[in-house]
Amino acid sequence: MSTPDDTRPETPSREAQERDERRLGFDRTRNYFSEVMRPLVPQRLAVRGTTLAVAPSKERYRHGEPVEFDVVFYNRLPVPVAIATPTSRCWFWSVDGEPFASDERPYIRERPNSFQLRARERRRITQRWDGRFRREGNPTRWVPANPGTHTIGAVLETVTGENPSAEAEIYIER
Repeated sequence: MSTPDDTRPETPSREAQERDERRLGFDRTRNYFSEVMRPLVPQRLAVRGTTLAVAPSKERYRHGEPVEFDVVFYNRLPVPVAIATPTSRCWFWSVDGEPFASDERPYIRERPNSFQLRARERRRITQRWDGRFRREGNPTRWVPANPGTHTIGAVLETVTGENPSAEAEIYIER
């Protein structure tokens, strides 16, 4: 027998959200003050108070050399923030505008999530791009990036439509 409550979308448990954050590289300990303060900060203020930076380990790479870069999220506000995101993937990186250096459309759960930062927290996440682009087809293939300038970007997707982002250029030599 079905009840009206069965039609509500499933809200992920706190434990499931924390497990997802650890899987995405966010190791977080529980801060009760942060949990009390977060709902008091309006979304627009939380988004405007958050900045991103993309920092490659160097500016020039040899053809075929993996590219390591850091994505740094910074909460400029003196209070903790929770930025609501429309999907389970809170942020993504791209190369030359292609998310995760691929023309494949990534599978992202359509359930809301939130990206949380403590007061004045700076969170650094190291990513690695192997210098190739994934091309969907039959078969899927990996194409090395052409020599020249490439742009690495990162975007924090929010429900407000204001998406903090950052870019950095690298040069791939022959």
